[in-house]
Amino acid sequence: MMLDPRLILFSKTDEFLQVYNKEEGTPLSTSLVHDHLKGFATNSAHALRRTGGNFGNFHVGYSQKSFLSREVCANGTVDASVTAFPLYQVEELIGDKARFKTVYNSNRVFETGKNLGGHNQGCEKGVQSDVGVFHFHARCFHHEVENTKKAVTSHNYISATDRKEEALTKMIDLLGGSKEDLCNGGEFSSTIASSHKVIFYAKALQCPIQTEEQFWAGLPEVGLHTQ
Repeated sequence: MMLDPRLILFSKTDEFLQVYNKEEGTPLSTSLVHDHLKGFATNSAHALRRTGGNFGNFHVGYSQKSFLSREVCANGTVDASVTAFPLYQVEELIGDKARFKTVYNSNRVFETGKNLGGHNQGCEKGVQSDVGVFHFHARCFHHEVENTKKAVTSHNYISATDRKEEALTKMIDLLGGSKEDLCNGGEFSSTIASSHKVIFYAKALQCPIQTEEQFWAGLPEVGLHTQ
């Protein structure tokens, strides 16, 4: 996404640009985006022209993540619209969390470093902005399995046509363990890219019921979210 030819924000398909008014404590809002960006290209005093660090980067200042309950997933509505996803409270991205999403100076982006997720790795975080994102990253278990399979396949670790046992054998060989290790708390020391996705998908194939229970057990308490 280009806010201006000089600025680049890398946004994924589960991220939606919003603006947050900290003073008023309003929720992240799509209705504020147009007004917030208005005049940026011609107004040298615009809030988004504040710069920080060595290269003029600034970072997304707020995030609001989605939350999925088991009950919501069971009724199937999440397949129809993202509005079925409840949201946590707005989180201010400061300290190490400020590296979640950077708006890059396009003139220096290859000097400062970048990645496809837009995460800031290795360069100055820059100044915190009022820009925020709805991050609909949470998914039901079956969505996670499907998406993880796509990721593992895209790395060419397995083939889309592999049968269950063929895929498992390939992933176990990559991880350097055994099928027993997958579901019995075994440790894997593999340093391959996206090794955590390989482990998750292999577990989902080898012991799906146990893996799903662990998936739900790992989610934060429902009471932490807000509509």
